[in-house]
Amino acid sequence: MFEDGRKLVDPTKILSTVRFRIGANDEIHDFDEPLIMEINTAFDVLTQVGFGPIKGFSISGEDETWDSYFPESDPRCNMVKSYVSARARLKFDPPQSSYLVEALKEDVAELEFRLSVQNDRNFPVE
Repeated sequence: MFEDGRKLVDPTKILSTVRFRIGANDEIHDFDEPLIMEINTAFDVLTQVGFGPIKGFSISGEDETWDSYFPESDPRCNMVKSYVSARARLKFDPPQSSYLVEALKEDVAELEFRLSVQNDRNFPVE
């Protein structure tokens, strides 16, 4: 808990992490449905580029963890978290500045490319 009474973000939970990374308060759930839709769209794109579970993946609420999508012990998990968060932010709450929107789009495109390349190369996981 923070000194002002806000709860700490649970870094293992997908929805909680994305809320934090887009700057939303983790205690306010008014916008969960549209945010979940954008998170699931990001997972669908990752499935199409060949990353993640073959049958795809989606969340329905607070309970799903990053580990249920991809082992957090895998170093690629950080890119997945960044990608899902950036894509959700771009669709759910884009920056006001067109420069920042373009920078975010470039980040999303680069992460998609890098995850696709890593998947194609079958990087070994220890």
